[in-house]
Amino acid sequence: GALGVCGGGGGGGAGAAAVVAAGFGVATPPAGLAVFTGGGGGGGGSVASRPRKVKHLQCPICLKSFSNQWGVTRHMRRHDKSKMTHSCPVCKKKFYERYEVKKHMRKHHPNAV
Repeated sequence: GALGVCGGGGGGGAGAAAVVAAGFGVATPPAGLAVFTGGGGGGGGSVASRPRKVKHLQCPICLKSFSNQWGVTRHMRRHDKSKMTHSCPVCKKKFYERYEVKKHMRKHHPNAV
């Protein structure tokens, strides 16, 4: 997403609190970290429309947006090849998450184990 203030339903700004919630432990963003401040007001749309999650945090490397600290933490592993700790028992391809191995197995090795 683009940098700036996210519109959307309700909620106050997150600002520096979003950075602290992201596990950086500081009240100001580290160099290169873009932080969304959330947005108030907005509304509009029909009653049946689904509310959007406000994405307050961004990856400092690729700028992908996240709505919570766990999303950022899990995503940051993807920028560190040493975190590829799960591997396929058949072809030895490495993955970041165990579910990725399971998905790979179903697609590429359906008759194995």
